[in-house]
Amino acid sequence: MTRWQYDCGGIAMRIADAIWSDALSRSWFAMDATGTAIRAKDKHRYGHVFVLVAPGDGVLFRYTPTYDGPTVAKLFGGYQGTLVADASANHNVLFGPGKAREAGCWSHARRRFFKAFKAGAGKEAAFALQAIQALFRVEEECALCSPDERLEIRQRESAPLIEKLFAWAEAQRQVVPEHSPLREGLVYLHNQREALCEFLYNGEIPIHNNASERALRRVVKGRRNWLFHGSDEHAVRACAITSLIATCQMHGLDPELYLQEILTVAPSYPLRRILDLSPRNWVATRQRLIAEGRLKYLDLARITGSRLAFRDR
Repeated sequence: MTRWQYDCGGIAMRIADAIWSDALSRSWFAMDATGTAIRAKDKHRYGHVFVLVAPGDGVLFRYTPTYDGPTVAKLFGGYQGTLVADASANHNVLFGPGKAREAGCWSHARRRFFKAFKAGAGKEAAFALQAIQALFRVEEECALCSPDERLEIRQRESAPLIEKLFAWAEAQRQVVPEHSPLREGLVYLHNQREALCEFLYNGEIPIHNNASERALRRVVKGRRNWLFHGSDEHAVRACAITSLIATCQMHGLDPELYLQEILTVAPSYPLRRILDLSPRNWVATRQRLIAEGRLKYLDLARITGSRLAFRDR
């Protein structure tokens, strides 16, 4: 079964790589990373799984043995859109003149003040928590708006909140003790001010990186069951399969039926048109292949007696 998964992962990589390249042409996307264990002779070593979330396109996973500036540059280098990410020094190589624009995460900012609140800095931390909560309420109000409308609402309602919050934070930073729990949140706001304000100039992007963190739960929960990957190459191929499964769910496709049909088509499909087989394009491609007689429709739900079927949504 492991060999089957390995071979299927090699086929899935062709499609996942095409979706990844296509996602890097978007005006923005979100990314994050987590660790994963790799089996070794003496004891497990650790690699890293990156996730790229491109809403409307895909949820993509990539494995790398290391997590540093050169690795990040290899994965995302050359991208010049807006990248929603956490405040990691490893990401700094991506940002600057002629490079990507950094958008920060207000959920991460909030966590530091919530931690300070629980540690006893109630009154001071509460001001920041209430201000950040107000920002999220504005986002709820404009969730269904167009990017231009959302940007207008943000400039009108969120910008004044941001101005007050940062003025308060700079004043507090001068008087709060060096090692107090509150200071961590204040320093985070100070260091990430430009990135945290990026959403005020771009109506497309979210104000948080929660989509990436939710996507990584698939890896975090999964490794409790499979514990480790057999090798770096196994991890690479497992990420390709996981990418297609997660992207199927984004587009409302049943992953099992999708993979069953894709594995019959992908080996002989032209590589230059491999993006046709992505979950985003598969319904249209599938209909065309059936009409051309190149794909036999299989009702696996009827054959197996399961509920396997395309979802309506």
